[in-house]
Amino acid sequence: RMAPVVQPTDVVAKYAQSAPKPAPKKKAKPAPTSGPNAVVAVRKGEHPGKTRLVFDIKQNAKVSYDLDNGDRLLLVELPGVAWNARESQSYKNHPLIKSYTAQGGSNGGTTLAVELNKAVKVEMASVLGPNSANPNHRFVLDIKAQ
Repeated sequence: RMAPVVQPTDVVAKYAQSAPKPAPKKKAKPAPTSGPNAVVAVRKGEHPGKTRLVFDIKQNAKVSYDLDNGDRLLLVELPGVAWNARESQSYKNHPLIKSYTAQGGSNGGTTLAVELNKAVKVEMASVLGPNSANPNHRFVLDIKAQ
């Protein structure tokens, strides 16, 4: 009698059925900078002689602004940056800032309209990289009364 011919695929199939299954791998949490770019938080701070607005952004971004003191409006343009933070905020009794509202644009970007209570001057506007306390980039905007 001849021995049956064993095909390599039969050996692999038999081994696969009897081999112990590996433990499922734990999925790593994505880094805060993964995925589409977005503003993830907004905060306001008071400093001597100025008010600071900080926008936490997942990745570096080109940000621009346009100040119109006649209309008491500060527009911040964030092209290609979605908005995943609170969409609007009012600041009662703040001397400079009345409110802000974020609006999505057709290009996936965001325009932020900051309503002002009085004429202001932009002291500083800069995008800062991540640091040990914050894994996000930050757009920092310092304004003061004019």
